[in-house]
Amino acid sequence: QCHEYAAETRRRITRLSGVEAYCPDSPEWYAQMGTAVLPSQVDPGQLRNFLYENYHVEVPIGEWKGNKQTRFSYQAYNSQSDVDAFTNGIEAYLKTI
Repeated sequence: QCHEYAAETRRRITRLSGVEAYCPDSPEWYAQMGTAVLPSQVDPGQLRNFLYENYHVEVPIGEWKGNKQTRFSYQAYNSQSDVDAFTNGIEAYLKTI
């Protein structure tokens, strides 16, 4: 289930951002932790604060090799509502920039 949550998160963020993923969408490339590339106009600190203040989501957001990105992971205690809060928060933030 954790991989399914990570895969769904990655697909949803990739669709929202329009930025291609680093690796194929396959369990051979990632398990329950993944990374999604974000649009270049994202301010990592601003997005991090927006997610925490409005959706109670805390995830690392930063830059690697010139790309803005977020890293996420799921454990047995996570649920679909966690996936939805994170991805809905990303969507809401992207509408503000």
